[in-house]
Amino acid sequence: MGDVTEKLKVVKECTLELDSMEKQLKEVVLDSLSSNVEAMQRVLNSTANNLTMRDDALRAMVMASNEETKTTRKALNIRIDELEGELVVYRAIVDKWVIDATLNCELDVPKLKKFEGEKSKSGMDNFFWEIEQYSHVMGIKDNDTKVNTTARYFIDFALLWW
Repeated sequence: MGDVTEKLKVVKECTLELDSMEKQLKEVVLDSLSSNVEAMQRVLNSTANNLTMRDDALRAMVMASNEETKTTRKALNIRIDELEGELVVYRAIVDKWVIDATLNCELDVPKLKKFEGEKSKSGMDNFFWEIEQYSHVMGIKDNDTKVNTTARYFIDFALLWW
């Protein structure tokens, strides 16, 4: 039995040694992990701070860009209003030039033939069509002027009726 008791003592000592090694290993692992956790926490804090600074800088850039866009838009609207005003003036000038050119333009419009008293419908239609074309080319738009112009070509014929 002495052998067994000695072996039990050896086993107990080995167990105690293993327990001691386990405690030491736990302490080493915990120390290692806690130092890793601290390092990771520092890295996370640094990254969070960097991201916060970048976010703040980006927000400032976006706000500055928005302000610049508003300022540019206002300046462009003012310039558009100025250009629209100039366009009105230029249109008026061009319209005046066109009117002056039209008034100064002398068209070579053939004179109408006098109405010779045709009694056919086609002769009357042709005469009135010629009067309408003459009025259009001459720029006569007023109906009274058209009637007076047409009446000039009926004078001789109308005198025959009286």
